[in-house]
Amino acid sequence: MIRLMAALTAALFLLSAVLNFGARIPLGFAELSFSAPLASTGEIEVIIGLALIVSAGFSRLYGYGGAYLLALVGILSGLLSPDVQGLARSLHEAMLPVALVGCAFLLLEARDAYRSGARQPSGQLNRGLVTALQFFVGGLVTLGGVGYAATATYPVGTSLGLIHLVVGLAGLFGGFAFYRRKTWSRGFLIAINIVTVAYSAFSEGAAQVYSLLPPGISDSLIGTIIAIAVSVVIVYQLLSRPDQHG
Repeated sequence: MIRLMAALTAALFLLSAVLNFGARIPLGFAELSFSAPLASTGEIEVIIGLALIVSAGFSRLYGYGGAYLLALVGILSGLLSPDVQGLARSLHEAMLPVALVGCAFLLLEARDAYRSGARQPSGQLNRGLVTALQFFVGGLVTLGGVGYAATATYPVGTSLGLIHLVVGLAGLFGGFAFYRRKTWSRGFLIAINIVTVAYSAFSEGAAQVYSLLPPGISDSLIGTIIAIAVSVVIVYQLLSRPDQHG
């Protein structure tokens, strides 16, 4: 059921992405299209949809956790945005219950895994938590970098956005290395999350002070706060329990 709900949520995200790219889908009795498609939003939705598909393919709790957290941030950002209206808003309203049902199944599965923790080392559960959070924050910073580079003032804003994107991709790489239990992955995660905190604060501050982003784009601040908070949690987990993440 977790895999099914992840696939359904991914399908809704990818459908919204196609419509945001300006596609018109004839249904015979009607036509699916957005009155005001947003290509930059479509790019982000493609990434979220692919993240959900990948998590369904690997079918690991921490993979699902990171993908669902990313999806919920995308859905809530769309629902809170004044630019998302009409069919686009209806699609986001449809995504929300599907994603929440998937999260409910995920929480039930995580509860069962926690109850069986007596048969697993506690470090394994903590490693799974850190892995899920790292995939989430890496994906969030990557999406933020895509949006920043696509909409910010050229050339300064675009350059800051591209650096943002590189930091996010490095975070995703670090999550994958940690998942594969590379010996150097713990130190790399500590370093990249410190960079994430510092650079996210710097780039968001620059965007606010110098108005690098178009008026109306306020969800970048929310995403930045979430990314910083999650990165701090990851660093704390890695530094407080080095024996479990070595």
